[in-house]
Amino acid sequence: MRIGALAIGAGVLSGCAGGGVLKAAGVPELPERGCWGVFDRADLARVVGDGDEATVNVSGGFVLARDNQVAACHVDVDGEGRFLAEAKRPPGPTVSLSAPETAEDGDGATDGEAGDAPGDEAGAEPEPLPFGIRGRVWADGAAVTFTCERPLEDPFEVRLRISGRVREATAQDTDDQRVLTSLMRQYFDSAQRQLLCEA
Repeated sequence: MRIGALAIGAGVLSGCAGGGVLKAAGVPELPERGCWGVFDRADLARVVGDGDEATVNVSGGFVLARDNQVAACHVDVDGEGRFLAEAKRPPGPTVSLSAPETAEDGDGATDGEAGDAPGDEAGAEPEPLPFGIRGRVWADGAAVTFTCERPLEDPFEVRLRISGRVREATAQDTDDQRVLTSLMRQYFDSAQRQLLCEA
């Protein structure tokens, strides 16, 4: 079930008086911070690209309780899916995540429909992420796992995934995997804060 849909036209806030946001023509307006407040507008714009209207659909609150184990945020432009952020808390007891990864579990893929790891279609070779467990980044997405520990609750596993292709390079950063690594780092840090995981 999708809740919290937000549609923003391309002309909104462009050149408005009183501190309105000026943006390049053809770039749809995005919220200042999107997807549970995780991603900065400028960072999201790099994977969203050009278009007339952006729609942000959030399904599931970012709580990942035992009875609410999936949260997802889709950013569409003119009806085309451009970015996905998903968090999953697999049911059942947490397995040991400190064990060395194997060829079967080393791709950061999650189960079910999220088991299709980013980059599979493009045939891109994944690179390891410098944080989390079993983290990987591809040319069109990234995935990482971590264990959340909270007082008075058994530890549980959280699997994060983002999917999207970098559409806007900058002079400072033209590497797709580096851009996606930065987005996943924001997601990883924010997820631990929002879930109240102990450091």
